[in-house]
Amino acid sequence: VTVITGAASFWLMDNSVADARFLSHEDRAKGVERLRANNTGVVSTEFKWAQVIEAFLEPKSWLFFFMTFCLNLGASVSSVFGPLILKGLAGFSSSTSVLLNIPYGALQMVVIFLASWLATRYKYKGPFLIAITIPVIWGTAILYAVPRVVANKGVLLFGYYSLSFLFAGNPLILSWIAANTAGQSKKTALMCGFNAASAVGNIVGPYLFKKGAPEYLPGMKATLAVFCALLAITVLQIFNFMVLNKRKEKQRVANGKPAKLADLSMTDKYEAATDVHQGELAFLDYTDKELDEFIYLI
Repeated sequence: VTVITGAASFWLMDNSVADARFLSHEDRAKGVERLRANNTGVVSTEFKWAQVIEAFLEPKSWLFFFMTFCLNLGASVSSVFGPLILKGLAGFSSSTSVLLNIPYGALQMVVIFLASWLATRYKYKGPFLIAITIPVIWGTAILYAVPRVVANKGVLLFGYYSLSFLFAGNPLILSWIAANTAGQSKKTALMCGFNAASAVGNIVGPYLFKKGAPEYLPGMKATLAVFCALLAITVLQIFNFMVLNKRKEKQRVANGKPAKLADLSMTDKYEAATDVHQGELAFLDYTDKELDEFIYLI
């Protein structure tokens, strides 16, 4: 599936808004102006090592990487050991455990679409990432603390299905990275870091469940700690962006610009900028750190 979808994406998906074949000439122009408004720029073919170094020196990058690591470490637990965990909950058979994973997968799909829609609708990423992490924490706590007896099957299933909320995390983190990064090389470096952190998390996750069968209580305890760390890192990232936005306001005032700018890229309908000078550096492949008009999305 990956090979097929990868090839289809390569040939069918356009490289940028300016090249989008499914948009009219007028809509492509509006799309480019939206990119100007949020200062994330368009495609650049020049690779800049300075932007890569800048990316790996910024705390926000490492917070994103640790969030991705924690999320995918935990996600691998249910995807790899889901049937085993279900079998150990209260004596479900192997075939029943597989069947019970069907609604779990359906719930994953619903949560992914719902969280993505809400984040787009209300223009926030971090708060919704927190919102999907909380059910995962209580679900893991239930699986760890509630005795594995037949009388508790319903509660244990509720705890297990609560883990499905976690799978909305990757789309939110990816879009959060894209919205808060300017500079083509810098974005490329961050996406590489995201993929690396995701891969490491999926590699490490199964090692948490090498002992303790069939209940895997040590693994559940470790996973609970990882999810709590994910919540704490997300909160820290939100405060980090608040501080960065305050710094940007001071930079704009020092440069003779208003402290507060309207982020026209986040409006529901296209709005042209009233200030002809706003976003004049957006297409010169500067980074978010270099652009005083950049507004970090919380």
